[in-house]
Amino acid sequence: MSYISSLTTAQVAALTTDNVVGLSTSQIQELSSAQIVALTTDQAGVLTTAQVAALQTSQIEAFETEDLAALTTDAVAALTTAQLQVLTTDQVKGLTSNQASSLTTAQVKVLTTAQVKALETADFDALATKTVAALTTAQVRVLTTDQLGTLDSDEIVALTTGQMAALTTAQIEGLVTAQMGGLTTAQVRALTTAQVKALETDDLATLATKAVAALTTAQVKVLTTAQVEGLTSDQAKSLTTAQVRALTTAQVKALETADFDALATKTVAALTTAQVKALTTDQLGTLNSDEIVALTTGQVAALTTDQIVKLATAQMGGLTTAQVKALTT
Repeated sequence: MSYISSLTTAQVAALTTDNVVGLSTSQIQELSSAQIVALTTDQAGVLTTAQVAALQTSQIEAFETEDLAALTTDAVAALTTAQLQVLTTDQVKGLTSNQASSLTTAQVKVLTTAQVKALETADFDALATKTVAALTTAQVRVLTTDQLGTLDSDEIVALTTGQMAALTTAQIEGLVTAQMGGLTTAQVRALTTAQVKALETDDLATLATKAVAALTTAQVKVLTTAQVEGLTSDQAKSLTTAQVRALTTAQVKALETADFDALATKTVAALTTAQVKALTTDQLGTLNSDEIVALTTGQVAALTTDQIVKLATAQMGGLTTAQVKALTT
């Protein structure tokens, strides 16, 4: 054993930075918790990667927050997973953005949920895109809305479907419009029905048309009438026949007139009789000649008296013989 362990805390604090750099890894390991606490910020700042990697977990725990924050980025990147896991939330909170950016994917993946949540917003923002994409589902679930708010377009796209499905409804509600607009079709399909229902109306309206077309029928069924009403005409146009048929009568009725008008002819022709009965006169008024002709006799027969009365002259004139016969039976 060297003389290091016998030094008083005052003597340790008096060591020059050159003295500290000259310590061997075995000497570093001999330092007691009290001696670690006695290290000055300047001394901590000159510790080499080899010295830091050699520190025992009990020594890491003893580091004062400001001393840990003085470690070089190379030294932080050299921390072992065992060392990282013993960091207190205060130590994690005290990391600088440069230190956070130096953390490797392997290091971040071993952080506890409490440690992840303790990362300052600026520090979380500093994490590399590939590191964010490597977060475990448990880590994703504890991210604060402020942390999630730092995700840029590249980071949003990099999120795995598993990570997307792991987000809580509160986290989903906290995503900003620009972030929602960047979701891929795979990410949107990975959302649970509870998450879909939690989407802000404005956020849902920013989804790419291909993302809307990728919604499962189960996801479509849970959309609130406010969400349906908030869809854009381009989004409505992208809805598939299967998706529209999955809509409840309340959802169909909630479609804005312009959005209903944007539906493809084949989609209108695929409406169920229950959905047809729920159509407003304004929605029916958007049907063009092709859509009128495309209506099945079953759909025509399902029209209520009030709906038939409101049909325009041109629409009535466009009915086929079979459709007119369906009106009288």
